[in-house]
Amino acid sequence: MYLIYVDESGDDGLPGSSKTFINTAIQIKSDNWNKVNKKLLEFRKDYRDTLPLRLEIHTNQIIGRKGNFNELNLTNEEIKNFFREYAKMLSKLDILATTVLINKTILNMNKDVFNECVDRLVNRINITIKLKNKKENNSTKKYLLFCDQGRIQSWEKKIAEMRKENILYNKKHNKKYNIKLKNLIEDPISRDSSKSPMLQVSDFIVTLFNKYHQSNYQGVTPKARLSFFDSDYVNELLEILKPILNIDVMKKEKYGLFIFPYNKKNTTL
Repeated sequence: MYLIYVDESGDDGLPGSSKTFINTAIQIKSDNWNKVNKKLLEFRKDYRDTLPLRLEIHTNQIIGRKGNFNELNLTNEEIKNFFREYAKMLSKLDILATTVLINKTILNMNKDVFNECVDRLVNRINITIKLKNKKENNSTKKYLLFCDQGRIQSWEKKIAEMRKENILYNKKHNKKYNIKLKNLIEDPISRDSSKSPMLQVSDFIVTLFNKYHQSNYQGVTPKARLSFFDSDYVNELLEILKPILNIDVMKKEKYGLFIFPYNKKNTTL
């Protein structure tokens, strides 16, 4: 069985006004969960002087020194070193990160941004697990979904809809298929991110892709106080994380970021 941990982000932290909506899913085999979780906890203990164990790894808040993170008085270099070492540790784990981004500026106004993102993310998780198990001659295709508490009702509603109807278009055969979510067990499960190291990993990667898309696709530069977390540094972290990024989802994109719509011609899809 696979466990899938999903977190989301908007490019300015304000869902109502952001130009993008992004979800990152961290995929892990249930048999490996204890081993991976142990590595995550060991890392936290090694860096407890930088980030106390009572605080979660909330990437945007650490970078922006918001709330309790402001009291830590961390320097820019201390923050950069912490995340650099975090990325190095993650890159060695047996996990896989799939990221889908919805460009709200060209999406059809009648489309629900959350639903569009979840639709594409879940279907890519299905395809990834199917292909991975075929390659490894493994019959383990079942999976569970875990998400942060704030969106649990939206997740439950969307997954219920997808269980009834999940239409995918096969361009090669010019046909539509109803692909049922047979391998998804249970409804999405709500988790408190402060108590879930795996959700914090997802938060870290989704935040990096947010900033990556801002600089590479939108031409946005960080505000002065966040300038230390610039495009070069984000690219450095993504390069480190490359072994665990699901590049196959979008091979023409350097780090596998799946962006929809692809261009203005796709706004009605």
